[in-house]
Amino acid sequence: MDRKPLVGLSCSYDYGDIFAQRVDIGLTCPLWNYISESYLRCIERAGGVPLVIPNMLQEDDLYRLMDLCDGFLLTGGNDVDPQFYGEVDHGKCARIVPGRDRQELAMVRYIMSHPGKSVFAICRGLQILNVALGGSLIQDVEEAGFDCHAKNNYALDDVTHSVTVESGSLLSRITGPGRLGVNSFHHQAVRELGRGLAASAHSHDGLVEAVELDDRPFFLAVQWHPEKMAGDDRQQSLFRAFVESMA
Repeated sequence: MDRKPLVGLSCSYDYGDIFAQRVDIGLTCPLWNYISESYLRCIERAGGVPLVIPNMLQEDDLYRLMDLCDGFLLTGGNDVDPQFYGEVDHGKCARIVPGRDRQELAMVRYIMSHPGKSVFAICRGLQILNVALGGSLIQDVEEAGFDCHAKNNYALDDVTHSVTVESGSLLSRITGPGRLGVNSFHHQAVRELGRGLAASAHSHDGLVEAVELDDRPFFLAVQWHPEKMAGDDRQQSLFRAFVESMA
């Protein structure tokens, strides 16, 4: 049997008992590493094996674990701390978890020093990738004069707007160029692009919706959540192309 690609996934981390649950011994659990199952299922359906990478690892241990992986999926979640792109919080940031930020910045350092490894990033994943490469973020898109992109009153797989995919990009080779319907749950976005990144999709109001980097087997980040739209073959095709790049 052929070896399936092993995909390392970042996961969310929280310091509070956000689920209001109790562990088996009856004590409230104050710390959580967690991930939406939809990420795991999309990787499985694409032919890969998902491996969740917990937060708060020592850097040597993190890199030892990453050595085992053929590629990485940087997942969505909380806002990136503005300190990591040289700003202060303007009061518009939602929950910030600097420990997760620091680990994922370390993950990107590893990724950039291992050009043979594939990377796919989603929503917050795009933002942390951009920050790690020296870019900056818009802390709140509405405050900056853009339309509301936090379409939280819709089903997770609803198309709430479209993006325009740049012809000739990696993204266009997967989904086709032109219009692509997407969901939308973000209130932050790319301001200045990080080193080497090229925008490959924009929303109607001009926000960057996808970025990529040449000279890699697969290096793509999108601002929407394709894992929530996996019933749409164009969205699931992103995961197929990602996993196939590691075969």
